[in-house]
Amino acid sequence: MELGVAVSTVRNWDQLKTAPRMTPVGLQKLMQVYNCTFDELVQAELESENV
Repeated sequence: MELGVAVSTVRNWDQLKTAPRMTPVGLQKLMQVYNCTFDELVQAELESENV
């Protein structure tokens, strides 16, 4: 599955250096890649703000 972004971009997301800025279709693809729900993405974002 391709998200249409560079590998380094995804690496930055994983390392909490940056957050995704995506369209609804991009978010849907991201949820498929990580096999998660929208609520799980939101929860991960909230938790990353506390790091």
